[in-house]
Amino acid sequence: MKATKPKKRVKKNKPEFVVDFSNVTCPEDVIIATMFAKVNQGKTITAEELDTLITKVVEITVGEIFSGANAAVINKDGSIERLTAVPYTEKKNIFKRFWNWVKRLFKKG
Repeated sequence: MKATKPKKRVKKNKPEFVVDFSNVTCPEDVIIATMFAKVNQGKTITAEELDTLITKVVEITVGEIFSGANAAVINKDGSIERLTAVPYTEKKNIFKRFWNWVKRLFKKG
């Protein structure tokens, strides 16, 4: 009787999920696209992927809220302060201001 060798089974690598990279504009978008593909297939996401998503959402939200010449400061407690630009008005010459001050002094007295 001949001894038969067990057949080797080759594992085929099948993709678990398909990732769409058509809207990628920065490195964070690659992570976010991969994360969304995982979630759509019912896979779990890592803490780093979730952190990247939250950071990107906050960045987009703050960018939309404070567009233009305004600026925003995000405090440690998560609150957002809006900083607005104050128009600069040039002051008069120092001698002119001093002369006006002297004239006002003598008008009162």
